[in-house]
Amino acid sequence: MKKLLWLLAVAIATLAFAACGDDEEEPAPSSGGAEQTAEPGAQLELKTDGQLTIGAEFPVPGFLELPIEDPKGFEADLGKALAAELGVEKVKWVSTPFSGLFSPAPKPFDMAINEVTITDERAQVVDFSDPYFNANQGFLVTKGGPGEAADSIAAMKDLQFGFQATTTGGDLIKDTIKPSKQPRQYSTLGAATKALANGQIDAFVMDVAIGSSIVEDLPDEVGMTGQFETGEEYGIVFQKGNALREQVNEAIAAIKESGKLEEMQKEWFPGTESLTVFE
Repeated sequence: MKKLLWLLAVAIATLAFAACGDDEEEPAPSSGGAEQTAEPGAQLELKTDGQLTIGAEFPVPGFLELPIEDPKGFEADLGKALAAELGVEKVKWVSTPFSGLFSPAPKPFDMAINEVTITDERAQVVDFSDPYFNANQGFLVTKGGPGEAADSIAAMKDLQFGFQATTTGGDLIKDTIKPSKQPRQYSTLGAATKALANGQIDAFVMDVAIGSSIVEDLPDEVGMTGQFETGEEYGIVFQKGNALREQVNEAIAAIKESGKLEEMQKEWFPGTESLTVFE
């Protein structure tokens, strides 16, 4: 009898437990729809979410003109176009010395867009994007100075040259022109341009596009009488190993294919293709 009562009690308890289990909520069924895609720019590794931070030394006529909060120029337009392709709403420019772009130290920006010529030496410490601009070197002279008469590399040997530090224009002066006088080095583009305009130097070698903008700003003091074919190309600078580089390369390709890049070049640097080529 006791055994029968014990079995009956166990059965009642089991039924009660099962009834309680029926009251538990079942997991919500899957919607079965496609997964929601990420917001534009969400997969980018940026210094600040939703913002493309770009380093550069200001100002550079035709490329990056003040104010830094809302710059104008070819590279300013390129920065906006890249941000649009990457799905980033905001672009912030930060002032960075040109020579500091090639330091292996951590960078305070996502990328640098600053007329940087791609070279093997620089590529040892930073990564470059695919090229976005072809750049020969221009021969700038003081109006009325001895440089105006130079029509060949041989005729330039006795001129007093100047160049901006860490630029490929300085390399061309030393390695190709090989002047008899020691070239003078200037830390910034503005300082070199001022020295040329004031007649402290006879000639200055700088990228053709930059040179054309300098002449436009100082038509009475400075002229550009020719160019040196170098095959140089500008690239965007990244910290070594930055994954953003590949995404920017895709954006550059899209901007080229759409024709926007060519339109920007024609807008900011018209007529530079007709310059004499020095040999």
